[in-house]
This record gives sequence, structure tokens and C-alpha cells, in this order.
Amino acid sequence: MYIQELMTKNVVSVYPDDPLIKAAQILFDRNFDGLPVITRDNVLIGIITQYDLVTKGANIHLPTFMQLMKELPVYERDKAQLKPALQKIVSLSVKDVMNPEPFTVVPHHTLEEVAKFFSEHH
Repeated sequence: MYIQELMTKNVVSVYPDDPLIKAAQILFDRNFDGLPVITRDNVLIGIITQYDLVTKGANIHLPTFMQLMKELPVYERDKAQLKPALQKIVSLSVKDVMNPEPFTVVPHHTLEEVAKFFSEHH
């Protein structure tokens, strides 16, 4: 079996200048593990994953943080105290946390080849 038989053709992606919160929301809403980061000319320049959000973003899991902010009444009461931390998170863009060296394969690779590549890469 070739990768082209399994790969998604209608890819959801983000741009490097997109707000990080937008990428986090897409990952959360669609239950994705990662998103390709592309230029306006559709050139792949990176990947952003849930792992990147946790380790590089703001040391929190942004999708969970966003969900909590929607549900916690403390946010409305204590906005002033939370504002500096929130501003830091809101000001981040995809390029601030993306991995600029995404692991890629080509459509004509077999599933076995890709499994081997991934095991060697990780």
C-alpha cells in the first residue's frame, strides 16, 4: 500500500503569522495532533503540533486553557490579574512555536517504508 492511498488530500493548514491561539483552536476543534505550516504560496515551511503548544507555547496546553477560559467565571472577575499572562499567550504566533523542520514523505513511498522512516526519525 502506498501513502498516496492513505493521505489526506484536503489538508487543513496554518500560516506562520497566524495567531497561535488560532492553531490551538483548530487542533482542539478537529482533534488533530498537528498542522502543516505553509507560506501564502502553499510551500511547506514547518509543522505545529500539540506537543509544540505544551513545550514551547506558554508551558500550558493551549486548547485546554482556551476551554477553561470559556468555562471559568474567575476570568471575568479577575481579568486584571490574568491580563499579563493572557497577553503573552495571545501575542504568540505560529512561527514562535512551530517546528521548522517537518518530517515529510512522498506519495509513492509504501506504508512499510514510512513506518521505517518514522521509527528511525523518532
